Amino acid sequence: MSISHAIEIERFFKRVAIVWVSLLMAFSAAAQAKLSFSGLKRTQLSFLALNLENVEVSNHPDTLLWEVPQAEIDAPLISAFRQNLVNLPQIQGASYSLNRENVGGQTIAYIHWELVEAQSITPLLSFGGVEGNVHFLVGVNDQNLFGRGQELMGFYQNIQGEHNFLVAYKNPAVRNSRYGISAELSRYAAEEPVFFPAGSANYLYVNENVSIGSSYLLRPRHIVDFGLTLFRENFTLLDKPNEILGAPERLSINKLLLKTGHKIDRRNYIYERVQGSHNSTVIQGVLNTNDEPFLIAWHELRYYGLVGKRGNWATRLRLGIASNRDSPFAPFVLDSQFNIRGSGNRVDRGSAQVVLNVEYRHLVWRNRKENFWIQTVGFSDLGTWRSPGGRFSELTNGTTLRQFVGGGVRFISAKAKNAVLRVDYGIDVTNSEQRGFVLGFGQYF
Repeated sequence: MSISHAIEIERFFKRVAIVWVSLLMAFSAAAQAKLSFSGLKRTQLSFLALNLENVEVSNHPDTLLWEVPQAEIDAPLISAFRQNLVNLPQIQGASYSLNRENVGGQTIAYIHWELVEAQSITPLLSFGGVEGNVHFLVGVNDQNLFGRGQELMGFYQNIQGEHNFLVAYKNPAVRNSRYGISAELSRYAAEEPVFFPAGSANYLYVNENVSIGSSYLLRPRHIVDFGLTLFRENFTLLDKPNEILGAPERLSINKLLLKTGHKIDRRNYIYERVQGSHNSTVIQGVLNTNDEPFLIAWHELRYYGLVGKRGNWATRLRLGIASNRDSPFAPFVLDSQFNIRGSGNRVDRGSAQVVLNVEYRHLVWRNRKENFWIQTVGFSDLGTWRSPGGRFSELTNGTTLRQFVGGGVRFISAKAKNAVLRVDYGIDVTNSEQRGFVLGFGQYF
């Protein structure tokens, strides 16, 4: 091959390379919409990019790039993007303006978003109980620490005179990555019934723990997490020891808990109403030096549907199972704060559970600015448990079935996500003397 032929071949490949690079650049330009934002006070754009589909940070400090073909950018697609924005806990409202410009023969979409940030620092409040079994909780939660979706929460809780607390920190995007970390320190103490073959005994139960965890964001609103908890459980008998056969006077156990979880959140927030589903699964293993490993697992499905222009249907199904030991300290509890409104504080325990919560929320009033709403609520809380060491048939034969029905009211502010003050009152359908109220901050589920 002559030198001239070699030069010609080299020039040919250079021209091919230039054309190829030009095509790639043109395609890239055609596939990126430029997003600009105003109205943000705390939230960082890099955090938004991490939590929105097909969005990445650009070289411009106030702009993000949306990887979507220009031909597909229309009102329905942008409306769906807006919904994803307001689904974030940090964003309360969003509106946009769209402009298209011709740049180098390519049409580029420029979308400017005017955002309204949610009030990220919110109070925590819970109060309720039945006669002789009252609890209250006060605290504060910041869901957007440093503008990066980090969460810092702390509260004080009093249950029948026992002092409890929790301090927790979560960073879902360490150094703007998909990896997250968390840490928690807490104390929980309350009088609880413990069930033995010869009868039940009342104990002062104290749980002191410290935990650390990690998480990974598979895609926006789709997370897996892992955790480790060191905790100590103390049981002190409050009844007279000789009245309950086999009830130890004191018991102290150090334990190690390992857990993993998986969560998919497909809920859409439409002002005071919610539409969509939320799935979460948790598996735990508890280790201690005195006994064999103890396994616990549960799955929770929540579904929300819109009814007309004012109604909201909400359903939660929770299925749980654990190692079926004949132990008085089974992990699943019957409790007003968590599953059966009006039942009281930790009034029963089991090694498996099925709980179905159903409620209908109806808007009865909104102010003219549409930033404050009042809902009325009707609900049914139904649960059944397998007693420690018992049979699965107990879940269906009605011997452990509890159902409470009732109503309540919700006072909702648009300043923060889930800024809801709720009051509920529940009554046992088979024994009307069993009743109680629950007051809390946030929807029950």
